[in-house]
Order: sequence, then C-alpha cells, then structure tokens
Amino acid sequence: LREAGVRVRDILLWPTGASMLNGAVIGVFPATRFVLLTDGLLELLSLDQVRAVMAHEAGHLRHRHLPWTAAMLFALVALVGQLVEWIVNPVFRLALETGADPGRLQSAFELAAVVVVLGGVYIGFGVVSRRLELQADAAAARDLALGQHEGDRVTPEASALVASALESVARYNGMDPARHTWRHGSIRWRQSRLARLVGRPIDDLPIDRQVRLLKAGTILVILAISLAWFVGAPPA
Repeated sequence: LREAGVRVRDILLWPTGASMLNGAVIGVFPATRFVLLTDGLLELLSLDQVRAVMAHEAGHLRHRHLPWTAAMLFALVALVGQLVEWIVNPVFRLALETGADPGRLQSAFELAAVVVVLGGVYIGFGVVSRRLELQADAAAARDLALGQHEGDRVTPEASALVASALESVARYNGMDPARHTWRHGSIRWRQSRLARLVGRPIDDLPIDRQVRLLKAGTILVILAISLAWFVGAPPA
C-alpha cells in the first residue's frame, strides 16, 4: 500500500471459515478506510498472489474508484432520464391529439420511461464498472512491475501474476473463469486484457486513457444536466 501511495487505517482479517476468497476496501477517507482480506484468501493463495490482490485493491484506492463510481452512476441516471424525457414528452403530446385517454396514456408512458431508464442505467453502469475493474487490474500489474525494478514497462511476470491470482480466486470460489458477470466481466476476458499490457509503458496504459475519458464525460454530463435543470427551472 505504501508503494502504491495510498493510505488506510488498517488491514483486517475477514473470517469466513475459509469458505470465500475475496479482498475488499471499505471507507472513503484514509482515517476510516480499511482493507479486508478473507481467511481463505490468505490460507490458499501464495504470498505473491496475495500481493497481487492487494495491488488490485490499492489500484481501486489510488484511482478513487469509489467516489467516481457514485458520480458516474448519478451522471448515467441524469443523462438517460433527460434523454427519455426529451423523447417521451413530444410523443406523449402527439398521442394526446389522437383522443386517447390522458390518464391511461400518462400511466403507460411513465411505466415505459421507467423501464427504459432502468435498462439504460443497468447497461451503462455495467460498462463503466467493468472498465474500472480493468484499471485496477492494470494498476496491479504496473505496481508489481515497478516492484520488480524491471524498468518502465509492464513485465510478463507482473501480468501473469495478476492473472494467476484472478484464476485462483475464481477456482477456489467455484466460479467458471469464462462466465461473464455484470460488474466484473469474466476472468478470461480480464486475463486477456492483462496479457495485452505486457511491454506497454506503465505511465501510458490504454485503460487509463479510457477511464480518463469516462471521468471527463461524467463531469461534462453533470455540468450540462445541472445547467439544463437550472435554465429550465421556473422562476421563484
């Protein structure tokens, strides 16, 4: 954690009776932030693999994924909701002109709007969450490569170590490494992305550029939606 430049209050053991392998971070501020490691993870993984898991969690912390996740979720809800409103309102007015019952029509349109907003946010947040997970993987490979003093590029050993830790966590937890999950993708997909990092400059990783664009887009969306709400607000 010191090598990654992040601060936590403590590292705690998460007792599960060795039934689960996992690492997690709770708390936003350093004084109230804890890293949790399950007993199964410490008992069944090698020391190098535990280090890779810790480097992954440190990557989440260094890139401030927790507050950015909240901001991105807010931006997605606001953006999709605003887009649906811009589309639904004109269509609703046109439908009223056909003589349809206003009460039933409004109920139907409200239900459709909720379904579309929830579906859009679900899809969008899954994409965002998976990119943050890839960045944490890449941060782990970067930090492990730096720890090996192998220069300024991601090494095959560092990439393979993070990939092996992912494999072991999945296997011991009874997960199919090829199975896709909404927030994390599949282990195989993440391992393939790790393999692509080998030889790349540690300060110029593709996933870091992608996440920077996501963060910039999040800020722009929040500013634009805030301005639209402010301009459209009725006078006091």
